[in-house]
Amino acid sequence: MAGKDNDNAKETEREIDELEPNVIERPLNFVIPPGFGLVFANNVFIQHSQDEFIISFFQTDPPAIIDQKELEQVKSINAYCVARIVLTPNEAFKFFNALGRNLQKYREVYLKSQERGEEE
Repeated sequence: MAGKDNDNAKETEREIDELEPNVIERPLNFVIPPGFGLVFANNVFIQHSQDEFIISFFQTDPPAIIDQKELEQVKSINAYCVARIVLTPNEAFKFFNALGRNLQKYREVYLKSQERGEEE
């Protein structure tokens, strides 16, 4: 029985190899087109399914409040979606690992210098 399973596994590997063309990797040139704008987001909402992560970026525009009475009349504040990004789980892991490394660098450069009382 084990021999039969091995034969099936080998056959499956051959089928996969036949389906996948030879892959030649090339470096990516990341290009930001001229005039491509930046968008400010101060809220993020993340959802996921088995096959994808959806990251939605929102911008809130709180009303200008002059006094307590006006503040009490505000029932909600709109958050407008300014961008939505869909990532595969693999790309999501890469993204969050890269974000973590960059946050660590930020902490080391900016927050530690603030703790020492240095001006940037």
